[in-house]
This record gives sequence, C-alpha cells and structure tokens, in this order.
Amino acid sequence: MGEGVHYSSVKFKKNLRGDAAINQDEGVTYSEVKTTKSPSSNTECHCGTTERSGQSSHPYRLAAMCLGLLCALLLAATSVLCVLCTRLSQNYSMLERDLEELRGNNITMNREEDLQLQRDYSTLKQEKDQLLRDYSHLKQEKDQLQSDYNHLKQEKDQLQRNYNSLNQEKDQLQSDYDSLEQEKDQLQRDCNRLEQEKDQVQRDYNRLEQEKDQAQRNYNRLKQEKDQLQRDYNHLKQEKDQLQRDYNHLKQEKDRVLRDHNSLKQEKDQLQRDYNHLKQEKDQVQKNYNSLKREKDQVQRNYNSLKQEKDQAQRNYNSLNQEKDQLQRDYNHLNQEKDQLQRDYNSLKQEKDQIQRDYNHLKQEKDQLQRDYNHLKQEND
Repeated sequence: MGEGVHYSSVKFKKNLRGDAAINQDEGVTYSEVKTTKSPSSNTECHCGTTERSGQSSHPYRLAAMCLGLLCALLLAATSVLCVLCTRLSQNYSMLERDLEELRGNNITMNREEDLQLQRDYSTLKQEKDQLLRDYSHLKQEKDQLQSDYNHLKQEKDQLQRNYNSLNQEKDQLQSDYDSLEQEKDQLQRDCNRLEQEKDQVQRDYNRLEQEKDQAQRNYNRLKQEKDQLQRDYNHLKQEKDQLQRDYNHLKQEKDRVLRDHNSLKQEKDQLQRDYNHLKQEKDQVQKNYNSLKREKDQVQRNYNSLKQEKDQAQRNYNSLNQEKDQLQRDYNHLNQEKDQLQRDYNSLKQEKDQIQRDYNHLKQEKDQLQRDYNHLKQEND
C-alpha cells in the first residue's frame, strides 16, 4: 500500500456593510495535510530502526500534527476575530458620529424650519389683517360714494324739477309779456299814476339785485329766494290782474271809480301784508293812476331783468350740471380704482393661498423627514 498526501482547504469570508457604504471581504484559509504511509515507505524513512518502533510512533506524530494544525487554526481565528471586532468598533463609532451629526442637522433644520414657518405665519397673519383693514376701508369708501351718488342724484332730480319750473315760468312770463304788450295801449292812460312807483320799484329792483348777488354767493339759499320771488311774482300777477279788472271796470262804469279806488287801496293793503316793500307802491298807485304807463315800462324792464336773471340761473344750472358730470366722472374713476383694488386684493388672496399651500407642503416634507429620521433611528437601534 503506497503513501498518500491529502489536502483540504476551508475559506471563511466576512461581508461587512455600514451606513457609509463600507464593503470589504476578509478571507482566511485553513489547510490540513494528511499523509498515509505504506509499510515500504516507513521502512525507507526510518532507516536503522526496527519495524515495531516505526509503527508505534506514527499515531503520536499524527496527533501532534493535528494539535499543531488546530493551534494554528485557533490562532488564525483569534486574529481574524480581533481584526473584525476592531473594524466593527470603528464602523460602529463612525455610525454613531454620523447618527449624531444627522440628528444635530435634523434638529437644526427643524428649528430653522419652525422659525421660518412661524415668521411666514406671522407675516401672512399681518398681511391678512392689513387686507381686512383695507377691505373695511374700501367698503366704507364704497358706502360713502354710494351715499354721495344718491345725494347727487337727488340734487340732479331737484335741479331738473327747478329747470322744468323755470321753463314753465319762462313760458308764463312770455305769455305775460304778450299780454302786457297788448295791454300797453290800454294802460297808456292809466300809467301816469304810477310815476312815483318807479322809484320804489327801482329800490325793490336794487334789493332784488342784492338778493340775487347773495343767492350767487350762497347757492343753498337759492331755493328759498326763488320761492320768495315766486310769491312776489304771484303777488304782482294778482295785482296786475286786479288792476286790469279795475281798469275794465272803470272803463265800463266811470261812476264806480271811487269804489275801484277803494278796492285798489284794499289790494294795496293786502299786498303790504304779503310784500312789505310794495306798500308805498300800492299807495302811489292809488294816488297817481296816470303814472301806470311809465311804471309799466319799468315793469317791462324789470321783466327783462328777471329774464336775464332766469338766463343767469340757467347758466348756473348748466354749470352745476357740468359739476355733476365731473362728479360722475370722478365717481366712475373711483369705482375703477375700487375694482383695481378688488383685483389686487384677490391677487393677494391667491398669493396667500399659494403660500399656505407651500407651507402645508413644507410641513408635509418636514413630517416625512421626521418619519425618515425615526426610521433610521429604529434601524440603528
């Protein structure tokens, strides 16, 4: 039987994986050599010895070889374990440092994000309060403009009514002028009695001129003065009608002149109660009926003056109408500015909503990072 040599090898590999992606392979190979000797080789190796002693020493040498191999294997395993423990300790220390660094970075990022989100929330809250104040202010301005618009509309309606009334008065004065033109020839004989009335009417005219200037300075009193002039005009018209009836009555019945005179005196007293500055005019009309023609001319001039005043009032009305149009344009301009502010408010609201959505998205990302951090912490534990 021949001698045989048997080789066997065992290779151990360790794969280490860390958070810093450290990969390395450790290899340890253990070898064992077994020999089998034939009786012929045994006699060749141990020359000069007996066959019995060679057979008895062979198991001891094999046991010593096995023990040596086991000691070498144990020593190699111990060395490998020491190296592995050292590297595992280093990897663990590196992972601890990386974990602490990530934890510090995550806390810092969370604090900065919380502070930034708090500042953004405070800024958005202030912007919201400012927008609410702007909205309230715009609403008040809108209500004020609406009230101004209603007031201007009422003034426009009032001016329209005044304009219609003045047109009616103009038509009435035109008809009165035609009637007075027809009565001119008839009153020619009676107008001599009204000569002194001219001065009184002139004074009344001057007073009316002053009242007209006062009305020009103070437009708010125009309506009252217009009512006063309307009453004066109605009184004058009544007086004229009464004089016309008196004149017709005097023409038809000359015997009733005295009664007509008394009637004119009573009318003069009545006009004195309605219009104080016509008292002397009424007495003078009763005393001097022949001055009626000249007074009629004066009344004509007064009528022309009143017509001029009516034209002036028309110009004032046109000026007020232009001012009303200007106010309407200003109102439309303010309305456009209000619409622009409303659009700006809507745009700011959309930006606020977009910021809110960004804030919610950042909050979700923060929560996701918190969950990732907790997951990494659980994996490290």
